Amino acid sequence: MGGLIVAFVVIGFLFPASYQTKLDLMVDKSDTSLYTTVSDLKTWKKWSYWEVTDTNMRITYGEKSQGLGAAYTWGDKESDIGTLTIVTAEPYRLIEYEAKFDTDLPPAKGWYSFKKMGDRTLVESGFYMEHGYNPLNRWFGILFGQEMDKAIEHNLYALRDLR
Repeated sequence: MGGLIVAFVVIGFLFPASYQTKLDLMVDKSDTSLYTTVSDLKTWKKWSYWEVTDTNMRITYGEKSQGLGAAYTWGDKESDIGTLTIVTAEPYRLIEYEAKFDTDLPPAKGWYSFKKMGDRTLVESGFYMEHGYNPLNRWFGILFGQEMDKAIEHNLYALRDLR
């Protein structure tokens, strides 16, 4: 049993200390409508992977729910798990957010950028998270990273298909 624990820790140290992903998709919508949707956290329940797949997730909105400074806290029935805050809002061009989990990790950073191309828009979404030196956090990063890849892909296609 001790050997398994040592192997778990050693392997954890071999994993990357951070995770980053990004994906883009050409969408037949205006940069204005896409930006307006993404900058309003109350619309996320219609297209966000996490809110669509976890129907038991509890969301509490901050004083603002749209634009710069908009925030919400998410959790389960018993406790809060994290907070998401829009930290950059450049109309029709860029939304950046920080996701702070109820851990010792620094906030994760995510973004949506919008580039108008004729009557279509190139939407890029990405996510960056540091795991630090804790091997358990690095294991979490590997598992969470796989879920984030699915989430970003889901979100882009859901924004494309949103009516």
